[in-house]
Amino acid sequence: MDPPIQRTISTEGKGIAELAEAIARHVAHLTHSGGWAIRERARLEVELDALIQETLVSRFREQVSQSQYEDALTKMIQRKMSPWEAVKLLMNGG
Repeated sequence: MDPPIQRTISTEGKGIAELAEAIARHVAHLTHSGGWAIRERARLEVELDALIQETLVSRFREQVSQSQYEDALTKMIQRKMSPWEAVKLLMNGG
């Protein structure tokens, strides 16, 4: 359910109370329909995945030397190695 467009004129204070009421009705609808929980779960899943990725990349970078990383990147730039080959090389200890 898409909420209706609520016209306001903020400089004149018009429509603000009606907007607040419309927002409250929409929140109530999402809460009662389960939509709020679905959206919250999706948001938290994205946040968790981002934190996992950040942590894994940090751990990876601690284990792979900068020279190994640069060597793989150079080989990719020179088209001597595909990105997937570089990942496999770096993940297996260079």
